[in-house]
Order: sequence, then structure tokens, then C-alpha cells
Amino acid sequence: MHLSVENLGRLTNLGFQFPKASARALNKTMLHVRTQAVKAVTEKYRIKGADVKAKMGPTRKATSQSLKAVFRSVGRRISLVYFGATQKRTWPGARVSMYRKEKRTTIAHAFIATMPSGHKGVFLRKAGTSLPILERTGPAVPQMLKGIWDKLQALAGPKLKANLVHEIEWERSRKL
Repeated sequence: MHLSVENLGRLTNLGFQFPKASARALNKTMLHVRTQAVKAVTEKYRIKGADVKAKMGPTRKATSQSLKAVFRSVGRRISLVYFGATQKRTWPGARVSMYRKEKRTTIAHAFIATMPSGHKGVFLRKAGTSLPILERTGPAVPQMLKGIWDKLQALAGPKLKANLVHEIEWERSRKL
């Protein structure tokens, strides 16, 4: 998602610092959009908001020189451990549910392990041998956001306008 106020450049000749105000408005809008995206994902999926935010990828903030803010979601599929997978010795496998509204289901013969690198995941042995093991994963964050991009873009327009008006008023009041 790209937001910019480049077409409003004619306002830069006003007696206040429009580029700084618009950069702040863009950055506040991007933070709001990211927060709403995280909320939408955590409402549907059984994953922590901090984990979603960490897997989302970088956002590019607007500056007074570049009035463009970028929020994008990139990344790999997420390990089932992040979706609350659990295991007990007496169970025949690991239990997990990716969606909040579903009951946990058992993945037969799966186990939770921590690798020497520190990575924790849900694994299955391939063909009954001890090695190799395969990791079971859930969807990536971009896949989880697939159905809500239109909603986020519709939310960003009015929020940007409100933030821009607020920042311009703040800049004006500061100059007096």
C-alpha cells in the first residue's frame, strides 16, 4: 500500500512547514493502517499481534523530502508453533488450530522440537525414518491479509485526510 501527498505540493508555499506536517500525517496513517491490519489478522487467526507485526516486513516512512510512506507485507510461511501448537507425551501428535473459531485438531505423528539454531517448530518424520524431518507451516502474513487489503485502503484515505488537517492545524498554532 502506497500513500503519498505529492499532488498537494502546491501548498508548500504557505507560511508553515507543509512537508514536515504531511510527512507526520503519512507516518501516523501508516501506523494506523498497520495496527488495523494486525487486528484483522489476530481476529481471524490464532496468532499473537507481536508475531504478526514481526513477520510483516519493513515499512518505509515518509520524510519532508520524500512524501511517500509504504506499508507492505512480505514474508515466508509461519511455523505452526506461532498458532499455539501444543504437545503432550500422551498425545499421538501435536495439536493446533490456525483459526480462532476452530477446535484444535491433532496432526498425527507430529512433534514440537527446538532446532540447534533456536528455531522452534512442528515437525514430521519423512517415511518412518529418523531423518529427514519436515516442518509443518501455516500461511504467510501476506496470505492472511489477502481479503482485507481493500478494507485497509478504504480506511487509509479518510484517516490520511484527518491526520493531515490535524498536523496542518498544529503547525499553524505552533507558528503563532
